[in-house]
Amino acid sequence: MKDRIIRMVLPIFLSFLSPSLLHAASISSSDGQTLYFITGNIGILQGNVNATYTDFTDVIAQSISESFSQQGYTGGLGLGMTKIYYHQYLLGGEVLVNFNTGNGARFQAGASSTSFMDTTYIRDNINLMFQPGLMLTTDIASYLNLGVSVAQMRDQVISPLNSTPVYQSVTQLKWQPGAVLGIGLRKFLTTQWSVFAEYNYYDYGNVSFSNFLNYTAGYSHKSHITSNTVTVGAAWNL
Repeated sequence: MKDRIIRMVLPIFLSFLSPSLLHAASISSSDGQTLYFITGNIGILQGNVNATYTDFTDVIAQSISESFSQQGYTGGLGLGMTKIYYHQYLLGGEVLVNFNTGNGARFQAGASSTSFMDTTYIRDNINLMFQPGLMLTTDIASYLNLGVSVAQMRDQVISPLNSTPVYQSVTQLKWQPGAVLGIGLRKFLTTQWSVFAEYNYYDYGNVSFSNFLNYTAGYSHKSHITSNTVTVGAAWNL
């Protein structure tokens, strides 16, 4: 008898503490409503840098090309909105700010007295994304991230000026616009909370950095920068 009373009373007691445990309403019940949400995410990042250094002091310009990567982590905060149509289609958008870590380095082959070190990595990036999607079930949605991204790039070249050697350091911070394309999967736990996982690809095109001197040569410097991120996070409807 005692066990039967506990089984009857406990669910009622829990429903007062957290009604969502018993009444996790389907998100499809919000059909036609505009939902505003705050998101937070964490994940891993790989930045890809395809760098070209051109000796502009030579009669015939000589180029050195090299690829290196940035291995790091990413995390961010976002603010967005979404609307469900006909219990099946989603349409929304999001502004997201990501903070990235990690670095990449490239050494020119050759003698230590003439080699230089170049370090390039993606710091913070701000994204404005359009998010069309489709409800796979009553509480699981798939969607695309389509939009623009502006990232701050940090580049540092340390280069010897002579055979002693005396070194020169050139550091530059530069904001670069680009594009973002991604795919995500979101699980609505309640009408207030959801969790998600995303993959995003960023392409910032060719980024030109400051010229620098190296021993008896001068180099111009540009890089094609892309990145890939895989993140997980949670969203709370306002």
